[in-house]
Amino acid sequence: MSAAVAPQTRPQSTPVPSAPPAAAPSRPESGRLSVRLGDSTVPVVFVRNGPGNVLLNLHQDEVTSRRVGEAHVRRVGGTYLAFDTGAATRHLKLKVAGRTYTVDPNRMFDKRGLLAGGQAISPKPSAAVAERLAADARAFLKTVVVPELVKAKASALVALHNNHDGGAVSLAGLDGDATVAQLHRATHGGDHDDFVLTPDQLLFDHVRHADTVHAVRERQGLAEGDEADGSLSQYWQGANAKVGGRVVPYVNSEAQHEHTSAQRRQLELVQTFAGTSAFAQPQGQGSQATPSASTQAPARPTESSASSQRPAAAALPN
Repeated sequence: MSAAVAPQTRPQSTPVPSAPPAAAPSRPESGRLSVRLGDSTVPVVFVRNGPGNVLLNLHQDEVTSRRVGEAHVRRVGGTYLAFDTGAATRHLKLKVAGRTYTVDPNRMFDKRGLLAGGQAISPKPSAAVAERLAADARAFLKTVVVPELVKAKASALVALHNNHDGGAVSLAGLDGDATVAQLHRATHGGDHDDFVLTPDQLLFDHVRHADTVHAVRERQGLAEGDEADGSLSQYWQGANAKVGGRVVPYVNSEAQHEHTSAQRRQLELVQTFAGTSAFAQPQGQGSQATPSASTQAPARPTESSASSQRPAAAALPN
């Protein structure tokens, strides 16, 4: 396919080790946090197990990714975070100013995604409500996710997702999409519903060179005519991906429901990424800078430890 954006020249990533990462030597610590979104308190479960990547699950109904993500952290290391209200649903029920909204938690990092309505939120919010929810979502990143990235010395922020067989969220569905810059079908990649997606060139190259996992490189930033969808994928770019003076790139681990081994293989491969990323600034006209995660208003967490012309852009799986 023809790439929407030509890859920039930058240092090549190192070869991927053939062996999976060694098991973590430490004893995992697990517990629950409470974060404030609107007027609601939302539980977040965590597992910490020493150095490694931070794995984040936003959708409670994507149970394969939850199971694989937590097991990976317990076995290999890193940190696992997941919303956990006790309901196996994609959306959260959040109250703001006396009204209850059904919100996709992966569409609330930019108020423009919420103001678009549709599957992101129902009923459609006012600008004030959208701004408040977006500010709280970004504060969750600042006060919970960023500190975990620092503690774990993470090389990547990994979003965990699952999809359905043969849907739009697949290599076939993304091939030719204007938001995709590069797409690699791995020789030993298996099902085309199973792939990793990242805007980062070096991380993409790292996965591509291994040739065991399908990989998609998302075009960075918003070009003229694009709409912000409020996703973590769009938000965690450029200045927002800087943590403690270094860049921690975003990657989406995407696998079909019950494709346990495929998702496990993705996480193991991303874990071997050395974190030498040179994250490019957003490309194209019309991209809008979002304040850095380090400058957002704080959330209110409490911790209780229990030990040019182109096709219209479609929403990427993020």
